[in-house]
Amino acid sequence: AISSWRLTTSLPAPRVGMGCVEAGGCIICTGGVEPGAGMVTDVMIGCPNDTDGQIPVWNISPYHLPMAMAYHHAWTWQDKVCVMDNVTTTVYCATFDQNIKQLTEMWRLAEGFAYEGSRSDKGLALYGDQLYVVGGWNGISLADTQCTTMWFEWNQMNLARWTTRSSLPIPRYAGNLTAAHGALLWTAGVGNASANDMTGRTFLLALDPSQTDSQWVEGPAFAPGVYNQAVF
Repeated sequence: AISSWRLTTSLPAPRVGMGCVEAGGCIICTGGVEPGAGMVTDVMIGCPNDTDGQIPVWNISPYHLPMAMAYHHAWTWQDKVCVMDNVTTTVYCATFDQNIKQLTEMWRLAEGFAYEGSRSDKGLALYGDQLYVVGGWNGISLADTQCTTMWFEWNQMNLARWTTRSSLPIPRYAGNLTAAHGALLWTAGVGNASANDMTGRTFLLALDPSQTDSQWVEGPAFAPGVYNQAVF
């Protein structure tokens, strides 16, 4: 059963468009937009206690993002917390120590992650040791939205190899990409030549490593269409 929502300690400052992840039982929130201040580089860490799940305090890490980001992606891999800029594919990573519940180093640029071209409002999902980037807007026109799927092999932190996978059947951006049970699921978002095209279409791609030529299959749609639909 789903329990009721409970209010916990608020962030030190109001923010929208933050990139948040869970690591070591803590919530790490990066960047975002602060009203009146624009995009920021702050990194806030809140760790729920074991008794009632409340976050007693949010700590601001001394290791700020090296560049201001908002509406970006964040994820964890092993002991790393990583962020990818919303417009470009620039990636920065920092080490998070689960014992002391803090970042322990400055953010550093992850070499080899960027690929040619910029795509905002793309979908990103980590599955196993592979990162998938799908859809997005290339900043020119909705009709030219790129829909290729990219992934890399981690190997070492600074070595990445992007490869094009099957494209979405139609251009989409500002939807949600989820990876689970051996498949990628794209839900909702915006596409075609109109920002009003927010149909609740869904697409599924099997991630069988022996079938690199697998194609996206459209699933049942839900209504109404939504912008930046969250699916976990």
